[in-house]
Amino acid sequence: MIPPGEFWIGGKPEFQDYSKGSASVKKTPLKIIITRPFYLGIYPVTQAQWLSVMKNNPSNFKNGGDYPVEKVSWDDCKEFIKKLNEKDLHNLTEWKFRLPTEAEWEYACRAGSETDYYWGNKFDDNYCWCCDNSNSSTQPVGKKKPNGFGLFDMSGNVWEWCEDCYESNFHDQNFSLNNQGHGSEHYRYVEDPVCKKGSARVLRGGSWDYDSDYCRSDYCISRDQSNRYIYVGFRLALSPGQ
Repeated sequence: MIPPGEFWIGGKPEFQDYSKGSASVKKTPLKIIITRPFYLGIYPVTQAQWLSVMKNNPSNFKNGGDYPVEKVSWDDCKEFIKKLNEKDLHNLTEWKFRLPTEAEWEYACRAGSETDYYWGNKFDDNYCWCCDNSNSSTQPVGKKKPNGFGLFDMSGNVWEWCEDCYESNFHDQNFSLNNQGHGSEHYRYVEDPVCKKGSARVLRGGSWDYDSDYCRSDYCISRDQSNRYIYVGFRLALSPGQ
């Protein structure tokens, strides 16, 4: 279980490097507060898991059931989740699967870290599949080192869909923002944000065919929610149903 807590989205202000051009690196410090615990899949959803629910395998790289499913749109993922939640799953009657929000995803990815990657500021291929080491393909899940929460493949292998619509400037969204700080050290914070405006959806984590810079904990891209790509998969979140 991922515990509640708080983090600086895009990294702690003094560590933010604006030259890297991430859409998630902020001009004004913004602290995110995650108020409720939630579960997040240890691995991205695999081809075997997708097949068991959807009775098909849309993936381009059909190299084994332990490879991440890809070529699934955001809409496809929501249909998978709908079918999964309709199943009679023991001890989960009060819980529902869903996509993580972008804030939950980065919080879980960082696992308390404040560096570019969850292992440090320099790329280390012991943790991540990217274009430099993937042999131009997805790879079996769980073969690299995990992060501090025990989650594998949060960086690289496949980009992961999040619940949020994409907003290029996180600060301009219509959240209920609050100010904290002392003296000149003011920052803004928001609890459990999720962006619901826009047609594109957020992708996080980088992938097998992207450069290592895209695998940083703060990096964000977007794609249309109906499109499918051979470098995009997803990971399940689980929380009490509403």
